[in-house]
Amino acid sequence: MAVASPSVIKLEGQRNWSVWKFQVTVTLKGVDVFSVIDGTFVESETGDKTAWVKKDVKAQSIIVSRLSEEAMIHVLTCETAAEMWKKLHSVFESKSATSTLMLQQRFLQCKFEEGELSIYLAKLQEMACQLKQAGETVSEKFLMTKVLMSLPESYSHFVSAWESVDTDKQNFNDLVARLLVEEERIQSKGHESESTALFLKKSGFVKRCNRCYVPGHLAKDCNSKVVLLDMSSEDEEIEQHEESEEEFHDTNTDEGEEQDKTPERTENISERTEEGRNQNETEYQTTGIGSQNSATEDQNQGQRSKRKIIKPNKLEDYYLYVTVEPSNYREAMASPEAENWKEAMRKELNQLKENNTWTEIETVPEGKEVISSKWVLKRKGNDYKASYKTKFEYLSNGCLWGLLLDEELYLSLPEDTEVKIVRLNKSIYGLKRSPKYWNEAFNNVMISMGYKQSDKDYCLYSKCEGKNKTFLLLYVDDILYFGNNKLELSKLRDMLCQTFKMKELSAISKFLGIDVKQDLNSGVTIISQKDYLRNILSEYNMLDCKTLSLPIDKNFNFHILKRENSESVFIENKCRRLIGRLMYAAMGTRPDICAVVNILSRYQNSASTLLYKILLNILRYLKGTLDLCLKYYRDSNVDEIIGYVDSDWGGCNDRKSTTGCIFKVFGSSVMWFSKKQATVSLSSTEAEFIALCSATSEACWLKDILFIFGFDIKIVIFEDNQSTIKMAQMATGNSRVKHLEIKLSFVKEKLDKNIIELRYINTSDQLADILTKALGGTLFRKLRDRLFSK
Repeated sequence: MAVASPSVIKLEGQRNWSVWKFQVTVTLKGVDVFSVIDGTFVESETGDKTAWVKKDVKAQSIIVSRLSEEAMIHVLTCETAAEMWKKLHSVFESKSATSTLMLQQRFLQCKFEEGELSIYLAKLQEMACQLKQAGETVSEKFLMTKVLMSLPESYSHFVSAWESVDTDKQNFNDLVARLLVEEERIQSKGHESESTALFLKKSGFVKRCNRCYVPGHLAKDCNSKVVLLDMSSEDEEIEQHEESEEEFHDTNTDEGEEQDKTPERTENISERTEEGRNQNETEYQTTGIGSQNSATEDQNQGQRSKRKIIKPNKLEDYYLYVTVEPSNYREAMASPEAENWKEAMRKELNQLKENNTWTEIETVPEGKEVISSKWVLKRKGNDYKASYKTKFEYLSNGCLWGLLLDEELYLSLPEDTEVKIVRLNKSIYGLKRSPKYWNEAFNNVMISMGYKQSDKDYCLYSKCEGKNKTFLLLYVDDILYFGNNKLELSKLRDMLCQTFKMKELSAISKFLGIDVKQDLNSGVTIISQKDYLRNILSEYNMLDCKTLSLPIDKNFNFHILKRENSESVFIENKCRRLIGRLMYAAMGTRPDICAVVNILSRYQNSASTLLYKILLNILRYLKGTLDLCLKYYRDSNVDEIIGYVDSDWGGCNDRKSTTGCIFKVFGSSVMWFSKKQATVSLSSTEAEFIALCSATSEACWLKDILFIFGFDIKIVIFEDNQSTIKMAQMATGNSRVKHLEIKLSFVKEKLDKNIIELRYINTSDQLADILTKALGGTLFRKLRDRLFSK
């Protein structure tokens, strides 16, 4: 009786080689002819060749009948079944070894999107089997993890339930069985939703959202309320408003009436206590709906005039675009403010002509290139101004333009100009070398007047003649000069005004957003950024917000801010802008927020709504501490630069530490920083020593700057880690700190030369602790008071 051969798929190529080989091997063994292929039954074992030839022909027949035309080409020249098998192995087996990586990629990228779940699970098992045959075993645990990670959002509750199962009881077969049950449950739920939708369609009901006014869903299911960021202040716990007619929308149908009465803003019953009443006496007020209390009805009567008018929420999607500036000349001329833009352009051109910035020409000399230009239109409140070159803003009273050029440059003027080509006589904003021209011109003037440029800070110029000392600080085109010789100061002012077009220089009251108050009689100088911070609060509608006593809670887990990507470009831009503004305040006059701003700035690439809310909480803290300021005193008996340095250990997500350092001169804070270390430290001592090395470097720079002003005082640095102090003083270490030898030598050299002195301080008194991490309320206020006091 003949043995029926099982049905076997045909070999199409490398894709199904592993499965084909397995099934053909089983078939050949089933009909007892595999021995002629593996060599266990050879031709020379018997004198009669008939038996071997019979088996060989049968094996060839089975192999050939299961090959596609493309695969059969490889075995046309083979004479025996063993040769065919060897040939197929050489063609497809070697390729499968080289494609293991591709197979792994397909396995990892495979996701369940639609269709039957059982087919998807079978496909995953097939790929796992192929990887096993290729020598890459996929464990059962890894296979289960892959299945769970590739499921769609509708299976999220199942995944949570599966993770709660004891690990010892988790296996792949049980997972498959539960998944198939879950699939059937989801499908049955979907059928019920479809039946409901069909019924509504037949009855003529059309759902319409009263939030975005788009048909097809109700307000409770509207996505717009999820993606919109609430920019309003969250200060008022009790809010009253009167519903407008648009807040409740009725949808009538032919067969009945359906009402979607979802209020625009749903408030809970708020609870409050009033000063002067028993604290146990509570007044309840329902917001969003008219209310009247029997015990305290006098509080609710006659309040209609104080109720707030709430604009329809549908307009919230559009408020971002009402202040968009025109991107080019054509848009400006088509805007309602076209006349304002024209006037700004006219003033800009007249000012440049008056300054003899260019010479009008008809043709450009041969071989000369022409620089193109365009209007850059900026709006600031009700003021309008225009400037040349994209990304560069023209400052009407600045000094970076109007300097003579030492090369021929030709410029094509933008729209709305009578002349099209000009030859530049002086530099303007936008030229790459304009800052260089300005720096060279200013430096030449200062040197001609006998001033010396500091090699410690190129923006500092000094002139010392006996007891007469004059100093000048330059930041781009903002100048601050001071000294003890009024005649020299007047001479310097006249020279600068004569050489450059400048504003009238007067006593300092504000510099780079920093408010300065001086009392020359008492010798006290006070600096703050109160106006700068008020502008920030006003920009974010938080001038009347509730205040916080801490910029951030001590127990806040920063790790939850880590994400792969930002929620949206809008959120990321808002976070970046606010962090930048807070960072300027932190480095200017507010060291109390330096640490938290530094830590939060590490999450700008993964910005989220949570990050933005935390940044707004910093504004709430600043609102309550606007009056904090730094005071500097002229007379002091302190003859030391006092420094404090500290470090946390592995506090960042990547386990790097944060260095905090602050220096006080004559008892007042003058320099501070909070910075993440570049390397991972293996111990707290190593992290502290890296921080000490950074503080030593900054202390040496500060000492050199003060020496220019005529102060030669020693530096004392307080450190709360005794092992770090001993390591620095001995300059010896073992193999574990060999990578710190250069830093050890640097600190030891400064100690030997008596440039710095190390002293121990108790951790509870370490002032720099406020610059490394979030602190509790009591310790934070204690250290903050020391930051801003003498």
